Amino acid sequence: MSASTDRKKRQEAIANGTDKKTIAMQEEAAKKKKENRKWTIGGIIVALLIAAILLANSNFFYSKTPAVKVGSTGYSAAQMDFYYRTQYLNFMNQYGSYASMFGLDTSKSLKDQECTMSEDGGTWYDYFMKQAEDYVKQVTAYTKYAEENDIELDEDSLKMIDDQMTSFETEATSEGFASVDKYLESVYGKGCNSKIIRKEMERVSLASKV
Repeated sequence: MSASTDRKKRQEAIANGTDKKTIAMQEEAAKKKKENRKWTIGGIIVALLIAAILLANSNFFYSKTPAVKVGSTGYSAAQMDFYYRTQYLNFMNQYGSYASMFGLDTSKSLKDQECTMSEDGGTWYDYFMKQAEDYVKQVTAYTKYAEENDIELDEDSLKMIDDQMTSFETEATSEGFASVDKYLESVYGKGCNSKIIRKEMERVSLASKV
């Protein structure tokens, strides 16, 4: 075969993409494309996993997702924690050191202690949560009535709430918390912050006007 004929065939092979070099380049390109697609999909999966972990460790589900619904009003886990903790603190303020006489050990988890005050059995956590849920139903009904009858908070009520929020800020600073929200979370539970606490204080205050 002449050199010219050989050269002509190589040129035709290159043009048609059938020469060895072109085939090798195409295979390498296809391999890289496949690897890039694999890493892209892997990156998306990793990003989704990271987002899921961050979301799970955030306060989103505590402060945004309804845990209890009363009629058309939903209460998040953080809001219910506020009412739950309020019931517990009211009990402790009333009985203080005598709480042990009722079988309540404040050094242990309330979820691990049987409640002697509940006729239905259950733990102290169940007892205070049931009280919180009953109170929330009452507050919701009263605030709905207030809204339907144009009952609003007066200046004295709003000032009282303002003073309490200021007191929270003072306590947060004196106890070395980075922010008032961090302090409120330590007192009332995960997800609780000044916005949620104030809203619920206003709701309770309005309900008391009925």
